Amino acid sequence: MLIEGLSSGTSHKPGSNRQSLVKSGNHVPDMSPEAAWRGTFQTEGDPVVMVERICEPTEVYDLEVDTTHCFFANDLLTHNCDDLIRGFKDADSPTVRNSTWNWILGDLRPRMKPRAKWIYITTRWHSDDPVGRTLPENWNGKSGWIKARDGEWWYVLSFVAIIETGEEAEFDPCKRKIGDILWPEWYTKKMLTQERRTQTRRNWNALYQQKPREEEGGILKAMYWRPWLLPGPPRCVYVISVYDTAMEEGEENDYSARTSWGVFWFEDDGKSANELVVAQRKKEEPWYNPPTGGRYCCILLEAWQDKIAFPVLRMLAKNHYRQLKPDRVLVEKKVSGHSLIQELKRSGVPAYGIQVDKSKYARAHTAAVVLEDGCVFYMPRRWSDEVIERCARASFVKGDPGNDMPDTVVHAWNYLRKHWHLQIESEDDEEEEERGNTPGLFD
Repeated sequence: MLIEGLSSGTSHKPGSNRQSLVKSGNHVPDMSPEAAWRGTFQTEGDPVVMVERICEPTEVYDLEVDTTHCFFANDLLTHNCDDLIRGFKDADSPTVRNSTWNWILGDLRPRMKPRAKWIYITTRWHSDDPVGRTLPENWNGKSGWIKARDGEWWYVLSFVAIIETGEEAEFDPCKRKIGDILWPEWYTKKMLTQERRTQTRRNWNALYQQKPREEEGGILKAMYWRPWLLPGPPRCVYVISVYDTAMEEGEENDYSARTSWGVFWFEDDGKSANELVVAQRKKEEPWYNPPTGGRYCCILLEAWQDKIAFPVLRMLAKNHYRQLKPDRVLVEKKVSGHSLIQELKRSGVPAYGIQVDKSKYARAHTAAVVLEDGCVFYMPRRWSDEVIERCARASFVKGDPGNDMPDTVVHAWNYLRKHWHLQIESEDDEEEEERGNTPGLFD
């Protein structure tokens, strides 16, 4: 990833645009990995003697040194290193990440002149790396001018090794199409395909696709989500939307979130029989009595999360229902959730409350059975990757941040398993049929 930005006018020692040959005023201190661990830094001065423009083709050499160094040449910040975050060992250390960020804020930025330019080329080892702390939280991989969290504007160039989704094709600065690779004169599609098989999910996303994903250790593991590789979603026979609202007392800083899910018939040999099943089923016949040879699964259709006031949430929920037309809207019953349910019902929306009878942690473990049994599909998109990542990181401990969207996922899976035949292979049909016909906590 290459990021070019304009500083907002940080302080700089007075002086001309030319580097002094006697005394350096623009040297940025080196930060070695050892210094990052100790939290201590040393500053040395070494002037740039000359910058010469060469207007003809010539060989260019990248000179590596034992330790990294930064300097300003014609007001252009140059950082001579591989990466500020040098690998997963550094990336997984909060101490290194914080020390690196503090070095940028306390040592690098104060030495920038007004309108100084900064080019930063890096591998995205972690979502909390300097790029992650600079770009907005909802950055979706788009190249171009991006407004950072602190209000600065950065020009972002994000190059993925291979275009895998329509969103990546839309955002690609090289205007590549799905399946196109970067630098085909050097890499081959066969080589990259093999690398994707060989590398772990985390390595592939970080080293090749510029989408860092941390190692998962939570309840809803990313490895069990199944990709839906066709261009559009399957034909769904039942659709739900699930809300988690955040206007309880003491939750002013939490997010409201929503995920929507479709149920479809899937044959595990790779053939989808949903068109045939829907055509053969009579209107009065319960569709939860499926034919043999497959089972019902669910697919993530869309996701949303934001910090908004209740009037805005109410309007957004109504507009979403008019667009998607889900068969049922589920809202966890709490102060704001109860108000949203009443507002939606007055507008003709089939909204129902979720009565919570277990802890978040217990509900998550119950829902994990659906995921681990292969019942959950997703369409490869940036936003779906974000949902998967949030679920993998969620603690499901009451009061912990980051549980808002995963809570909607857990409610959806538990509801669909209890009422709409997301059939677990380890359970027999009679047990599933009895559960599908029995009203539960959601009715």
